[in-house]
Amino acid sequence: ARSAAKNLGPFGMTYFQIDDGWQQMVGDWEPNGRFPNGMKYVADELRTMGFIPGIWIAPFVTHVNSALAREHPNWIMQKNDIMKQVVSKEWLLLDITNPEFKQWLRALFEKIGREWGFGFIKTDYVYYSLFADGYYNPDITTVEAYREAMKIIKQALPPDAFLVEVAVPVVNSIGIADGMRLGLDIKPDWADDEGYLTQGFKPMVRNVARRYWMNRRVWINHPDMFYLGSPEETERWGTRVTLEEARCYATLASLSGEITKIGDSFTGLDSAQIDMLRKIMPVYPGNARPIDLFEHLYPEVWHLPVRTQDLDYDVVGMFNWGRNRRLADAAKQRII
Repeated sequence: ARSAAKNLGPFGMTYFQIDDGWQQMVGDWEPNGRFPNGMKYVADELRTMGFIPGIWIAPFVTHVNSALAREHPNWIMQKNDIMKQVVSKEWLLLDITNPEFKQWLRALFEKIGREWGFGFIKTDYVYYSLFADGYYNPDITTVEAYREAMKIIKQALPPDAFLVEVAVPVVNSIGIADGMRLGLDIKPDWADDEGYLTQGFKPMVRNVARRYWMNRRVWINHPDMFYLGSPEETERWGTRVTLEEARCYATLASLSGEITKIGDSFTGLDSAQIDMLRKIMPVYPGNARPIDLFEHLYPEVWHLPVRTQDLDYDVVGMFNWGRNRRLADAAKQRII
């Protein structure tokens, strides 16, 4: 955080988020030994550095060995057949319609937002609740239950807190979320595979393109973090992007006007990588449009109009994503 404040703070870096790994266990949302002074101390320190502090949390699930699971067995729900194939047996689904759970949920986010002072909240795995069987309230749909629980979170936080959801499908959160993750976790890989479970830069390009119209209309889109090619990537992921690959994706992220999140450790960045980040901060609050959205699987031409009191010009981004597919050709083949 100190490195980011020194090198990127003056150029427009606004938030610093603590991700998964701060908690004692999923479901037991108190700091572990990595944060001996507590999370309020962390948030206060980040604000002193000039950041709005952020935190990750998965409030609708709990670990099978958590104190929460032991103390509240009546909050545990059955997984439907789809969820049994997707979720680890170690993770349990919580009944978001149970009145006792709702009280616990409200108190949890009042503590995180109002007591600890976090202003950027990333809620993950919340969509798992859509695949549960046997709600406490049998007269409610899964979407209604989901929206009620998310509204509790939103209302418990301070009015100026920014709530980001990692939600599938995303439309369930319209009117509640301030930011929305667009797809799977990204990893430092160019990723030419077109499979729906592929993680990397190009799959996220598809997500940014197909959901660009949501940005700054229903929320701020979040295409997940981008990587810059630091040595940490190889150790953590087994893959590593080149500086040119990083520059290509960073350019798209900055043109999109969406949440620009950095995935590398700040202390491991070299001068070229730091310089790249400085050039895209702060992100212009516009919304680039993929001109060839219906022509290419990975749009290659993007248009961003810049209109302010003092500025009136247009930015055009032209990208070479390497292997691409012309959707028009595929459509012709289907017609034939």
